[in-house]
Amino acid sequence: IWVPLHTHYTNKVVKVLVEYGKIPGLEDYRVIQIEPTFGEVRFDLLLEGPGGERLALEVKTCTLFGKKG
Repeated sequence: IWVPLHTHYTNKVVKVLVEYGKIPGLEDYRVIQIEPTFGEVRFDLLLEGPGGERLALEVKTCTLFGKKG
């Protein structure tokens, strides 16, 4: 199912989806930081799991889609 969304809102929407446990596999994670950096690399979100493990999450989008022709 396609969900058109303005690209400036994608990280905010994913953050809310993580917080409400709506992303399969990330139900027990929580957002602990927005745009964390690791050296010179920046990710979109830093999550923490129930055992204290951390997961750097990068959100990807596409700006164009549709049928050819």
